[in-house]
Amino acid sequence: MQTLNVSHVYYNYTGYNIDPSKTSLAFCEIKFYVSYITAILPPSFVVLACIDRFMLSSLNVRPRAWSHPRFAYRVIVGVSTFWMLFSIHAMFGSTIYSGPGYAYCFIEPGSYALFVTLYAVIINYLLPPTLMVILGLLTIINVRQIQRQVHSMASQRYMQRKDRHLLRMLLFQVLANVIFTIPPGAFQV
Repeated sequence: MQTLNVSHVYYNYTGYNIDPSKTSLAFCEIKFYVSYITAILPPSFVVLACIDRFMLSSLNVRPRAWSHPRFAYRVIVGVSTFWMLFSIHAMFGSTIYSGPGYAYCFIEPGSYALFVTLYAVIINYLLPPTLMVILGLLTIINVRQIQRQVHSMASQRYMQRKDRHLLRMLLFQVLANVIFTIPPGAFQV
């Protein structure tokens, strides 16, 4: 009976052991850079949505005027550009380690690895949920201020219902975000 080499099966299922990041330093650097960008952009867009929701719920006309699609597109491009520039450090901290019969792309141990760990914990796992909670609470405060200004009972009941729905949505969003960011953040630490 012939035994099956598990590592051979693994490599066959992952593209016949063809990984450009194992042989090309440029691919290795790009791999880490793209992983940083794709990790921070989605939470950043959720924070932008929270900012938009906060501005839209303001009693003041000026913040509500900023809540416009044309402005949102500019902010999305600006935030994306910021994170692309801020994450450029990934292009300089990765390397390829080759041994007899294997090679892999990794972040060199030492001060840069510590920096990347702190970067990931703060930028990816602490900052977005914290901003979401703060902005969500400020949005709820704005909605309650609007509710106090409404005098009609029917409108007040509608606003209370809206307030409860907003609170539920916010709590679910923050709870889901915290639940799904704790394991990777704990793993990074």
